[in-house]
Amino acid sequence: MLPPILLLFLLLVGSLSSAAAAPLHPPQPLPPWARGFLPGADLQRLVDAAVASGAASVELPAGDFSFGRAPFVVRGAVNLRVHGQGPTATGTSRTSLWFDPGFGVEILSCVNATVEGFSMDTIAPPFSQAKLVAFDLGLGTPRPTTALVEIEPGFPMPTPTSSPLFNESCPDGSEGVCGEVKMIYWDPASRHMVQGQQMNSAITTAKTVCNVLANARGGARLCNVTVGQPNLDWTPPPGSLITFSPRVAAGKYPIPTYYKGTLAVLNCSRTLLQHIDTFSAGDMTRLECLGYGRNVYRDVNIRRRAEPPYPARLLASNSDGFHTFSVEHGPVVENCELSYVK
Repeated sequence: MLPPILLLFLLLVGSLSSAAAAPLHPPQPLPPWARGFLPGADLQRLVDAAVASGAASVELPAGDFSFGRAPFVVRGAVNLRVHGQGPTATGTSRTSLWFDPGFGVEILSCVNATVEGFSMDTIAPPFSQAKLVAFDLGLGTPRPTTALVEIEPGFPMPTPTSSPLFNESCPDGSEGVCGEVKMIYWDPASRHMVQGQQMNSAITTAKTVCNVLANARGGARLCNVTVGQPNLDWTPPPGSLITFSPRVAAGKYPIPTYYKGTLAVLNCSRTLLQHIDTFSAGDMTRLECLGYGRNVYRDVNIRRRAEPPYPARLLASNSDGFHTFSVEHGPVVENCELSYVK
């Protein structure tokens, strides 16, 4: 029989990994540009076989691989190098991993492993993107605020009926609000976040009404959004760009964390991650938790894709860039870019 502390430890690691299997939303049809992607299960079989055989190295081939609603897992690797085909001379990877929002790469219980040379992205955007039409800052305390926005093509409307990403519910089905949806303002010329805004400006998706004025603007998707806490000392001008970003798969309790990670390193020791680009993440972009630690992150970046096959996205991640906690020894971070995160 396992000691109680060890059993609890294994349960925590398992719960973090299994969060990816939560029923976030039904599978979505692939857009035309993604229909030729290769199955991600092919890469998973390669890595599983390498770990089982005790191999020293496994090579991920070039190509676009779709994992859908499943993570890419490296579990229990010891002294194993997992390397994709990247980066190239232009800084991009020829091994690209694509996921549904809320899923990603999980490095679990590895020792002296190396994981490198690929990019991560989501086929569907994990957030909504819009242009401000009108902004109404009401009277009273707290001040009721509404914004009329036009949703850009290729992005979901920020309502639970339009996309389950915005249902603000908990992935385990329990009552309460887990997936808070943040509203962020962007400069339309530079496409950078407007400085001076508070990042706790959440919207109330249950009070957001879309398509009410669709016919008035030739079929444009318009939404009237209720802002809970605007926290602004300025009024955004019409034409400002806006993103509505939920924390996908956020839980209610910090056991050991509220969030899962698009790149999750759990219960690992002296593992090297390098030459990895994340172009889209619906949850915590980097999450390190439990284990001995002393993991190294070298050229592990969060950035927007330079030449995307999809409509240009403002955000690279819906949540924070890097969380590390409950690790015996902290990480080493070298030459990493963290940009365009909420």
